Amino acid sequence: MKLKDNKLIKIITYCFFPIFIVLITEFNHMQSFNKLLGFVTSKFPAFLYSVLLISVLFFAILFFTKKSHIAVGILSITLYILSTVEYFKYTTSGTHLTLSDLVMTRNIGDVGKFAKLNFTWPLIICLILIIGYIVLCKKYTFNLPFTFKRRFLTSFICICTLLLGILLPKPSTNIYATFNLDNETSTNIFAINESFESNGLIGFLSQTTSNKFTSRLRKPENYSEDLVNNSLSEINETSDDYKKPNVIFIMSESFGDFRSLESSLDLSSYYESFDEISKDNFIGNCVVPTFGGYTPRTEFELLFGLPVYSLNTPSIPHNLLTDDNLTNSIPSYFKYLGYNTTYIHPFSGSFYSRNSIYGGYGFNNLFFEEDMINDSTRFRRYIDDYSVFEKIKQQLEQDDSPSYIFTTTMQNHQPYYDDDNITDGTSDLNELKYYLEGIKKTSDDLKSFLEWLNNFEEDVILVFVGDHYPFFTPTSDIYSQFGIDSSNTENLYNQKYLIYNNYDKDFSYLNDTKISTFYLPYVVIESLGTPLDKFSSTMINHMETTPIYSPNIQSISDRDAILDVLTYDRVEGESYSNK
Repeated sequence: MKLKDNKLIKIITYCFFPIFIVLITEFNHMQSFNKLLGFVTSKFPAFLYSVLLISVLFFAILFFTKKSHIAVGILSITLYILSTVEYFKYTTSGTHLTLSDLVMTRNIGDVGKFAKLNFTWPLIICLILIIGYIVLCKKYTFNLPFTFKRRFLTSFICICTLLLGILLPKPSTNIYATFNLDNETSTNIFAINESFESNGLIGFLSQTTSNKFTSRLRKPENYSEDLVNNSLSEINETSDDYKKPNVIFIMSESFGDFRSLESSLDLSSYYESFDEISKDNFIGNCVVPTFGGYTPRTEFELLFGLPVYSLNTPSIPHNLLTDDNLTNSIPSYFKYLGYNTTYIHPFSGSFYSRNSIYGGYGFNNLFFEEDMINDSTRFRRYIDDYSVFEKIKQQLEQDDSPSYIFTTTMQNHQPYYDDDNITDGTSDLNELKYYLEGIKKTSDDLKSFLEWLNNFEEDVILVFVGDHYPFFTPTSDIYSQFGIDSSNTENLYNQKYLIYNNYDKDFSYLNDTKISTFYLPYVVIESLGTPLDKFSSTMINHMETTPIYSPNIQSISDRDAILDVLTYDRVEGESYSNK
């Protein structure tokens, strides 16, 4: 009788495990029994999909490891870690975890710098329950009585079935439709968050992985050297007597002018210095490829002069570059002209693997937080913009040849609250105020820096642009105060850009033309009158006919064959356009 009871307990324990771990995974990041109950009841098909997916994954691990409690432990701890990371990411940034986020950094300590990690009672309870379940499974463990070859084959079949169901477009689309999962592809954070609410963490990770795979960059039809050459225009004529001023690009973290959004709030005091700068310099409007995060998208467009839309807007565009195509960059162009090229980013060099990749872009010098920590000051969490501007001054003064300097600032990165005073749902304006105080400091320090450049003895041209508007914590309701939700986010991709120079170059010819960010390097190149090749001539000419190329502003079905072909050619292709 006891033997039968043990067998029954064993069956119940392992059959219930997929349901148990899905419930724990979802509760761990929701931190609310009511939310969990609402998800299970109102989104039951999505919950059922998660249980079935985890069941297949459990069998795959079980057949590989042989021991049942080890399979339970591996899957339980993995899902607990993922749901814990999701909880901290969402409460800090208002954005959800995707599997591509896991390759952002090689150092988990970099992520910890974004916020103070406070363990809540649900996180602790879930961990205790998982440990308890693993102990229970250990007590009633069993070993599969099969040879390794048979177990490996079965595990392999389970994994292949899982991958085919997730990665192949037609099966995944049909499966998601069957279980009512939201399968819309979007770079709109509001829409992505709505998708997460509908799918749950496990379903969301599955769905975003499917979309990432199905939207991967593909070779253009009939791609060849002839196709690329036919996409290029003739070389624009330039003067032999061209200027070689120092060139500076400042991509300012989360800098946005909230006065451009409709609101009754008076925010002018935060932008006084920026307004003063604007009176004496050209201010234009551009469309950035991201909102609320994924800085590498905007950075890629400025460093390569290529649209990330042509790459299907990946989270980290530079991961697509082949080793041979790293030098198809704007820094390499200026290095070829005799410039000393420098990249400055006051954060960890390992984040987004910048320290191992960006040297291949043609930069002579790379400076990260670890290189600046002894000669910098901080504004709240991060090295401030003042220190970045001081580093630029230092580089300008020590370079014997003209300088090309690109900097990605860090001062105004989220989160927008003090660790000891985390905002809640009643403090939306405090979170906005926290952000705007950083914007004011950036504007003040930029004004002082430009005043210094006015007295600098060498010619300088400088472009200043924000990489994206910020996103706030999920408990805040800031953007609704500006009349923005998932249906009308176009304005959040519009950014002002500033062009400064100390040698009276006129940029008024640009008028009110709004352009995509990837064209900004060519605005500078054209103004210098430097020698052009067919590619840069093509981009300059294309700016006149197609000034904006962005899925956030236009229909995702509107594709530009020339930009798509040239971008593929210079990222994953044979680089025919650079020959």
